[in-house]
This record gives sequence, C-alpha cells and structure tokens, in this order.
Amino acid sequence: MIRKIMFRKKYSILIIIFVVIGCENPFSSDEEAPSVLITFPSDGSTVTGVISVTADASDNESVVKVEFSIDGKLKETDTETPWSYLWDSGDYADGKPHTILAKAHDKEGNFDSLSVSLITVIVGIPQLSISPITLPFEDNLTQLTVSIKDSGQDTLRWEMSTEEDWISLSSSTGSTFKETDLVIVTVDRTNLQPGNYIGIISVTSNGGDQELNATLSKNSNPTLSVFPQTFDFGESSLRDTLFVSNSGTGSLEWSITDDQDWLTISKTSNIIDSGADTVLVNVNRAGLAHGDHMAIISIKSNGGDQEIIAKLNIDSNPSLSVSPQFLDFGETTIQDFLVIRNIGTGSLEWSITDDQDWLTSSLTTNSTTTSSDTVYVTVNRSGLAGGEYTGNIFISSNGGDNDVSVGMKVSNPPVLNLSATSIDFGLTGTISNFSISNNGGETLIWNMNQSENWISILPDSGTTTTETDIINVTANRDSLAPGNHLGIISLSSNGGNQDISVSLNIESEPILNVSPQSLDFGETELQKSLSITNQGAGILSWTVSDDQDWITISPTTGTTTTETDLVNVTVDRTGLTGSGFTGSITVNSNGGVVNISVGMGVSEAPVLDVSPLIIDFDSTLTDSAFTIENSGGGTLTWSIPIDSLPSWITLSPSEGSTTTESDTVNVSISRFGLTSGEYSSKILISSVGDGGETGVIVEMVVP
Repeated sequence: MIRKIMFRKKYSILIIIFVVIGCENPFSSDEEAPSVLITFPSDGSTVTGVISVTADASDNESVVKVEFSIDGKLKETDTETPWSYLWDSGDYADGKPHTILAKAHDKEGNFDSLSVSLITVIVGIPQLSISPITLPFEDNLTQLTVSIKDSGQDTLRWEMSTEEDWISLSSSTGSTFKETDLVIVTVDRTNLQPGNYIGIISVTSNGGDQELNATLSKNSNPTLSVFPQTFDFGESSLRDTLFVSNSGTGSLEWSITDDQDWLTISKTSNIIDSGADTVLVNVNRAGLAHGDHMAIISIKSNGGDQEIIAKLNIDSNPSLSVSPQFLDFGETTIQDFLVIRNIGTGSLEWSITDDQDWLTSSLTTNSTTTSSDTVYVTVNRSGLAGGEYTGNIFISSNGGDNDVSVGMKVSNPPVLNLSATSIDFGLTGTISNFSISNNGGETLIWNMNQSENWISILPDSGTTTTETDIINVTANRDSLAPGNHLGIISLSSNGGNQDISVSLNIESEPILNVSPQSLDFGETELQKSLSITNQGAGILSWTVSDDQDWITISPTTGTTTTETDLVNVTVDRTGLTGSGFTGSITVNSNGGVVNISVGMGVSEAPVLDVSPLIIDFDSTLTDSAFTIENSGGGTLTWSIPIDSLPSWITLSPSEGSTTTESDTVNVSISRFGLTSGEYSSKILISSVGDGGETGVIVEMVVP
C-alpha cells in the first residue's frame, strides 16, 4: 500500500514521501505503529550554523530508534532518548528550502503515516557589510577603524589586502556571524614625498566583495604621527611601546603627559627632524581595584596634538564546575554530554583528557568567562567483546580540576548487514541481486516485501548466523509508461530494519531547454553563457549558430542526457561605431529549436585635451602648471615619459586617468648651472587607446 503525503509551502515546492506499510511481525501481537513529531526547528523557519534537530516519539510499547534525514538522505540513527541529531547547516547555506524528516521505528517493525514527521527550513546565506568604504586620513591622522559585519544569515568569512606599502592592516582575515569585526587601518607617511595619495584596500568574502579607498596628503610642515592610537594592557601585560615620528618636514617639538598614577612614561619630550622616538609606557597594577581602568596620554607638538587611550583590567579568580559527575551509556547510547561552567570570575582555561581508547570528546580545550561550554562525549563499541566497561574523563583548569566516571555495556545481538541499499536497473536491466549477512552474534531472522508490483524478490524471508543469503530481484518492464519509476524493498529483522530503493527508466523523447532567452552585453561586457538542458529523456543532440561577425560561440555542438551544457558567447567591439547592435543565436536539436536575441552597445572613445599648450617661464618664474581633460567618453588614461625631459624640468604627476574631471600637472624649472640664454623643450603627453597624443612647449630665459 502506498500513501502520498503532500506539503504545499510558500516556496511552491511539492514534496512527496513514499511510506511503505509493513506487514506485522508474525511472532508478535503488537500491531500499533509508533508516532513521531519534529519539535525543533519549526516548519518554515530559517536556521544557521550547527543546530540540534529534536523530535518526540512514542509507541504503545517502545520506540527503538528514530532516523533523521536531510533532503531525503539519511544522516543519523538515534537509538536513545532524547531523540536528536546535531546538523551543521553551513554545508547547505544557499538561501533555499531544505527538508528535515524524522522516522520512528518500534521493535516489531510497525509503521504508518504517523511514523514520519516532515518540515521545511531555509538555511541562511552570508552578506558582506562594510563601513566606511572611504578612509580619509586628513591632517595628521594615521589610523581609522573599518567595521565588517554580516547582514545575511550565516557565518561570513572575509579576507582584506592592499598593494600599497604605506598602508598596513591590523587583521587580514576573519569570520563573523552576529558580531562586528573591527580592522584598524594605519598609514605611514615617513617615506612618502609631499603630495596626495590614493590607495585601494580589497575585501573578498563568501558574502560578496568590496573595495575601500584610502586617501592622505603629506605637506611640507612638521606633522605629529604616533603609533599605536590605543593601548590595551588586558589582564596581565605590564609594558608596551609608543612610537612618535615626524611625517612632515622640519623639526617636530613634542611633549607627553598622562592623567593616571599607575602609568609611567620613559620619555616626556624631544625634538625630531626625521625617524621616530621610542617611548616605553609602563603600568603598575599594585593596589588597583578589580575591574576596568582607563587613562589618557596627551601628546602636544608644533605639528599637531593627539590623545591616546590606555586600558587595563584587574581580574579575579575563575572556578571550575562540571556536571554531571557520571555518564552511563548503557548498552545502546552512543553520545552524551558534559556542561563546563565558570562559577567564579575572570577567564576559565580548561582542558580534557581520558584513559580509554573507546572514549572521544568533541572539545579538548577552551576558555569561558560567564557562558557554559557543552562537551559531547562519544563511545565506540566497535571491536569490543561483550561485557561492562568503565573509564574516566579528567578536566584540568586554572580554576580547579574534576574527574568524571564513565560506564558502558557491550552486547552481542544480531546486526543486519546489506551489500546494497539501492538497485538501479537503468534503461534496459531486468535482473539484479543483493546479499544479507549477520554482523552480530545471535541468529538474524529477516523478512521483506516490495512496494511495487513490477518488483519481484526471491526469497522474501530467512535466517542467518554466519552464512550469507543471496536475494534475487527481478523488474518487469511490461506496461510501464515512459519515464522514471521508483520502488522500495522494505526489510525488517531482529537485527535492524532497512529500505532498499529500486529504480528503472523507460526511455522517452528529448526536449530542448535553453536559458536565458536573451543576452544583453551592454557597453562593457565581453562574455556571457547559455545553459542547454534536456527536459525530456534520452540523448539530446544540439548545434549552435549565429548571424553576426562580432559574435563568437564555443562550443557549437554537443550532447546531453541529464547534465547541463554551457555555451560561452563572446562579443568583439573592435572597429564598431554607433550606439547599439543586435543579433540572433539559433540552437537546433533533435528536441526542438530555440532562438536567442543578442544586444550590445559601443561606447564613445576618450579624447585627450591639454591646456595651455605653451608655458613661458621668462627669466624669473620657476613654477607653473597645465591641465589634462577628457573631451570624449569613457576613461582617458594618460602618461608623460619623464626620462625624455631635460634635467632643468621636473613635473608631477607623470601619469593618471580621468573621465569628466580635470587632472593638474605641476611643472617646475631650475636655472641652476645653466649658461645664459633661451631654453625650450616639449613635454609629450600620450594616452592609451584612441585618446590621442599632444605636447606642451616649455620656454625659459637664463639671465
């Protein structure tokens, strides 16, 4: 008998569960099936990370096990209350619905629709959120803080990098879920020439990518620069180092004061022309009360003032608490847990060891302040002879030690073992087999039945101790409609129960499906992809062609059954002018024909525009400038070959790019060492692509 249980959720997903009603055990009068209900998580909820899936199960006699499946795949068989399964949902983090199924069994193999509980949940995905994305290091500022957090629904893993030598990062990698990660960005002006600088900081993550812009200016006056901007001495540190430097020019005169008696500073004033002064900052914890303490260090100078915050913490004593003091796994329990708490104050540092090979702990070391740590303890009975076993778990910490006793029994009942859990007859097969063996000690008694009348099994019952029973399975394809056919062979025994899935396919016609139905490359994109799938059956043979010279397709032919074929479509704008181009791609196959429309834009080229074209320094001027603009479209990238200029001309910058803004190039001349007379030279400005090339004539007179 087959029952179809249909669930319609807001995601418009149809879930069909085949439940096989087994024959009652001929040796028992118990005919009542168990019932089960998933209690956590709730149906339709969103989950993240590692969660405990729990269920309530009941029976008129006893429930022997509950099976937990994710998306139709068996993940855990729990044989002891409470019925639960630890699921790492991070492996399914795609923002899509996933099904959780719990299936209860009693010792007689009774089963009906109430023996299955099914829910649908969504596993969240991470999303990168950064603030700020612009870092202006104005005046004498040397440090700014960037916050990274996850605005999605799963753990965000990120990496941060930069190619600029004058930028350093306090952290380059991290992960976050609900908390905010802070990265301190520090700039060093020491080796930079006076002028304006822009640096790119790249952030990549499993929740998206982002680029940050860091800008700074270096002037020609003395500028106070200190590092770090904060001191955190924590619970034990007694000394740290402060660096005072001049990121400008000239002489920097500085002095330091603080507002707390527990702070001592090794150097309180000095004068710096270049390099950095090293200042030792010492703390004295003697006599300080428990808790957090803060001080302000003030640095004053003729290049600006700064304040630095210094913090420390006076901690008290942690104390270890462990419960329970004894773990009894009996004959069937595989996993139990310990709870470790800090009932004192401060940070409790603990570690776990044990004295038995059959014991495993999920955590062996950790630290906790006010929260509790759960340690899952697992026993492995494999290879152990029947009998009673004892062991000990030792917990050591800076807040005391504790020993937990462990007890376990090993029985030797029959254990059902199958050589296969699925049979696939494919397109042509009709005969297959599998074997039943006993991995336990006592006699295994088994029987089976099938859900579909096109499946035949022989024999359908038997017993075994050490021998292997061979089961022949036959599929009758007569009168089956085209498509996939599924069935289940249900095997019950006194050594466990098992379902064997049986499938076959009756071939039908292929059907062509292509997506997307149109491709728009805009003005900049060069490549997109088409997906070709077979929504029918059999082998789909396809070819692809286009009607435009600027379209290239690869590959142009292929075959598919159930897999997806990707076709890369590339456009070439070289030599094309105008605002828009259209074309068509045709996919022919033995399963139909699909036409794909293609659109592409061609943007306007950049044009180099320089003003003025002549700079006359006469006999007295030494500094001037000219501007570079883009009078066309797109981005104009320009450069000046400074190696070709005479030594009496210097300029900055020598390269750049612009869209609509103006770039200013500062030009200076030096008459030193030159003989009297008139001098003239040409500064050549060239651009990448079709922007053009021009020159600025520089003239001067040496008296």
